[in-house]
Amino acid sequence: MYGSLSSSLGSIVRGGPSELFRGFLASSLRDAPYAGLFLVVYEATKHEAASILPPSTPLVSAALHSGSAATAGTLATLATHPFDVIKVSFLLFDLLSRERTYAFQ
Repeated sequence: MYGSLSSSLGSIVRGGPSELFRGFLASSLRDAPYAGLFLVVYEATKHEAASILPPSTPLVSAALHSGSAATAGTLATLATHPFDVIKVSFLLFDLLSRERTYAFQ
């Protein structure tokens, strides 16, 4: 945890450019499944909905895209959210255990 903006910048300068990418892999592993599921469900839903109700007007087209996006977002979130909860639990446990360690030093 940084106490100020200057201390965070100092840490980046001391750690080098790699400090800017710390956590990138973990974030990518979390975001990639969501994005992949979203895209697959969105395209499939849009295709199926368009075969039932062809986008003949801008209003129908907007409803088709909006409904497909809402469906895809809901299903992707339901599938990936439990893993986010587990990850955050581990991070908080690690953070709390480090704070307890500092308190007893």
